[in-house]
Amino acid sequence: MYGTGKASININSLKAGERGVFTIVYETGEYGIDDSGEIIITRRDVCDSAIPQFDDPKKEGYVSVSTDSDATLVVAYLPARYIRPWKACISIKVRDGSLYPGEKVYIRFGDNTGPGYRIQTYPETEHIFRILADCAGSGNFYDLDKSPAITISGGDVKTVEANGPSTVKPGTPFSILVRAMDYYGNIADGFSGFATFSIDNMERIISLVNGIAEINDIVLSSEGIFAPEISLPGQDIEGKGNPVMCSNDISNIFWGDMHGQTKET
Repeated sequence: MYGTGKASININSLKAGERGVFTIVYETGEYGIDDSGEIIITRRDVCDSAIPQFDDPKKEGYVSVSTDSDATLVVAYLPARYIRPWKACISIKVRDGSLYPGEKVYIRFGDNTGPGYRIQTYPETEHIFRILADCAGSGNFYDLDKSPAITISGGDVKTVEANGPSTVKPGTPFSILVRAMDYYGNIADGFSGFATFSIDNMERIISLVNGIAEINDIVLSSEGIFAPEISLPGQDIEGKGNPVMCSNDISNIFWGDMHGQTKET
């Protein structure tokens, strides 16, 4: 048996911004959780999931906590309980008793009578519900051997867009990237299907796989400003791309986002 306990979650994935009802089950390890001990379920600082509340199942962010133990649990959402980048957490403090080895705590996100718990609005390959335990009530928290995690993918396709170079020269081949996008501006990576693509007098039927298609060997024969157009047949979804200036007299224009994040942040 794990010293600090173990935990599981009953879902594998959600779509970005999706509302769901799911449960984390924490099982106390061989150390137990003493009276005044604490379990915390932390979230990253960079996270826009619903803020947990414990009073109204019909409102946003509802979370309920229960146990098969005789001990009393005092539950709160604390925005600065732990350390960066895991400062905010659901705090579960043990009162009037102890959690003995093997006893369980059930943390249910959302409720079937309400809107469900809204997860963050952007994808994440491994969205971790990091759980730590202060078994002795000493103020020292220790990670479980493994915290539960899910995959958050892009949502359903709501629009399409294209991205190409700002400037090209007549007769010179170039490429354009087409993307199916969800409501929040993420790539709708669950979508695969056909789309109609056109620019100037050229039209093609293209195939998007996991929300993306790259169109190569596009050639504009005359000077001017052209904007690609895309549509998904039968879905009433249309979109455009950035203007492409075709001229013999302009220099290349490059765009970049000089910023990055690590998994830690």
